[in-house]
Amino acid sequence: KSGEDHKRNEEIFKTSYGLYGSLERLTLEAIGERFNLTRERIRQVVKKMWFTLDEAGLPMDHFALCKEINRIHALENIVGEVVEL
Repeated sequence: KSGEDHKRNEEIFKTSYGLYGSLERLTLEAIGERFNLTRERIRQVVKKMWFTLDEAGLPMDHFALCKEINRIHALENIVGEVVEL
């Protein structure tokens, strides 16, 4: 069960930051509907994942992650434009 919970929590975290290729960030409510959990439980899971990342030596906060995601998205757009040439 613990492995399943970790995988689910990882999916919730990735979904909350649009890390599944679409870069579309979903609301807590939308994620909750997808995983059949409350908004509050989704918020708790995301908070727990931040704590886990920090303990693993990957200190980053919400704003730093969003900035990095936007930077990667911009880079993907640039690469896409170059490939089209």
